[in-house]
Amino acid sequence: MTSNNNNQLKNTSYPAHSIDWLTRLIAFDTVSRHSNLALIEDVQAYCEQLGLIVDLTFNEAKNKANLFVTVPAGANADEVNHGLVLSGHTDVVPVDGQAWTSEPFTATIRGDKLYGRGACDMKGFIACALTLLPRAVQLSNSGQLRRPLHLALSFDEEVGCLGAPLILADLKARGITPDYCIVGEPTNMTMVVAHKALPFIVAASMVSLRIRH
Repeated sequence: MTSNNNNQLKNTSYPAHSIDWLTRLIAFDTVSRHSNLALIEDVQAYCEQLGLIVDLTFNEAKNKANLFVTVPAGANADEVNHGLVLSGHTDVVPVDGQAWTSEPFTATIRGDKLYGRGACDMKGFIACALTLLPRAVQLSNSGQLRRPLHLALSFDEEVGCLGAPLILADLKARGITPDYCIVGEPTNMTMVVAHKALPFIVAASMVSLRIRH
């Protein structure tokens, strides 16, 4: 991203409500075969506006990235280890050959439902997490955040969870060991502690509350 683009993003006004965030996120075509960098750079700039330090890890082609950011805790806002991770993947499945009645990359509200590719899986969760960040930063700045809050956004979950291992390797190298991780996959609002089709792995001291499809 050029410095001019960086400056434009840093001066951008960002949503204050989750539905507006979701509308914004759906507009990024992040089908797994495409780059997710536009979305990641947008979220990075938002986090930096909040005064947060963003860590990115890239695939070999440098056209996809994971994002990890921490809201520090403690009286002096200097605790970055342990705490809770809110985790989501940025890629979505294709729309080819599907009978959509609205533009899949334009959020459309009909009745009490919002339609768009990735609305549930899983940009809705990411939208909620991003909406919470300013409040977490406010608590952090006042020394009232008791445990660090982390946000992890990965790439290529839909094609084999290719991005998440890079986040874990980066966290291990930096000595960051979160206590818990909530992955906001759609589950009909039922808590699920492991994916029914995958082995449950505890990485470092991270406990993954893996939410099934």
